[in-house]
Amino acid sequence: MITSFSVVLGYLLASAATMGPPIAPHIWNGGLDGGIRISIIIISFGSCAAVLIWFVWTLCSDVYRIIIRTK
Repeated sequence: MITSFSVVLGYLLASAATMGPPIAPHIWNGGLDGGIRISIIIISFGSCAAVLIWFVWTLCSDVYRIIIRTK
């Protein structure tokens, strides 16, 4: 449940980073906008990758424990 929530949240953050007009174009001329959007995309995909690695690691360790117990 936590894994699916985290992956969906990361995907929504990544898609939200590409929506909408530039942030305050009259102040930054769009210079900072790209950095903010790219950092949000990196954070969201990074969190998705971390959660998926944690989930696979936990799943593999549980399967390993079950195999060891049944021998």
